[in-house]
Amino acid sequence: MRLLDGVRTYVDGKRIGGAIYAEGIKSLSAFCRYAGNVELSSIRERQVASFLDGPHTSPVTWRQKYNVLRHFFLFWVARNAMHALPMPSPRPPVATTFVPYIYSQTKIRLLLSAVRSSQEKSGCKIDARTLRTFLLFLYGTGALVGEARGLLREDVDFKRRTIILRSNRFNRSRKIPIGPDLYKVLRRYHFTNHRKDKMRAPNFFLTKKGDALKERAVCQTFQRLRGVAGMLAMTEHAISLGCTI
Repeated sequence: MRLLDGVRTYVDGKRIGGAIYAEGIKSLSAFCRYAGNVELSSIRERQVASFLDGPHTSPVTWRQKYNVLRHFFLFWVARNAMHALPMPSPRPPVATTFVPYIYSQTKIRLLLSAVRSSQEKSGCKIDARTLRTFLLFLYGTGALVGEARGLLREDVDFKRRTIILRSNRFNRSRKIPIGPDLYKVLRRYHFTNHRKDKMRAPNFFLTKKGDALKERAVCQTFQRLRGVAGMLAMTEHAISLGCTI
């Protein structure tokens, strides 16, 4: 069996099983372009290692691609399409320096109060109402940012007051109830921002142009909001001390 046929069969099986498998498809497609449509049995460890050690590959991406290829090859080794597993030795886990920051209710209120000032420039892709609703949605549901960005209008059931959250990372979905406060916020956003002439994507949260929110835009917007909220906090602190800025 050749590599392209093996990838198609493997991906079809994933999809039949209900997996989205977007990142896996990306990694397998990249390997196909690198190795060519060769026989599966001809793939060797040095080819896989050279692919994984390509330029601009972070340690996290290396491990992600490694795991995708390992499971793919194990699938075909078990079906006698390959004689051995052509995988190099795995790299040790990378120690993370990330420390999560927990926002207090006071700081969340400060962020929300800074939304309008943060988004007042015409060049902002995300309007103030969308950003505020997006933050309240994260706070009220505990959803991941990716889950919130990927939320579709059809995932929000106002009649039953439930939300379906879909995770690309784990290929799973879960249904959660909407509390009365969040229900009002989402309902208001739905009426004001879901105009048929402005919606270009099926997502619930949209940019000013009606497109889905991009990860980079959300990150940049939040960083700007933090800066504005920090300046606002400094101003309020100075006023409380009787100072001027």
